[in-house]
Amino acid sequence: MAGFSRYGRLGLWLILALALGLRVWTLGEKNLWLDESSSWEVATSSVTQLVTVTAEDPHPPLYFLVLKGWIAIFGDSVIALRSLSVASGLLAVYLAFRLAAICLGRGASYAVLLWFSVSPNAIYFSQEARVYALATAAVLGMCLAYRRWVD
Repeated sequence: MAGFSRYGRLGLWLILALALGLRVWTLGEKNLWLDESSSWEVATSSVTQLVTVTAEDPHPPLYFLVLKGWIAIFGDSVIALRSLSVASGLLAVYLAFRLAAICLGRGASYAVLLWFSVSPNAIYFSQEARVYALATAAVLGMCLAYRRWVD
């Protein structure tokens, strides 16, 4: 975080804490819905079955393989399943901040950080056991890597 003051780093950590709090708030209150239960079903199957099923599915197998490993570590409770998306969503918030800092400057990067932290859509997708938060983090990570490569 070269170029950011101690207060800037403190602000970053406080807003990331806000983002985390908003993403874990009411995380386990609702039961799994159909798409989330299909994520669980695919991720708890054998790797061979997982690859076979996702070959016919519009979603590639990487998310389900990551979720399979996540389940092996954290279990398959509703909160454990959704926590992969919470972690991915939080990573996406941070990556958006880093990308904005490079492209837009410091002041705008904090606006992006705050906006992305409290965005209802970003929070919603960070609370689902689906691919969306991880895909967002992956795309932002690739954009950041590309921008650094170009520079």
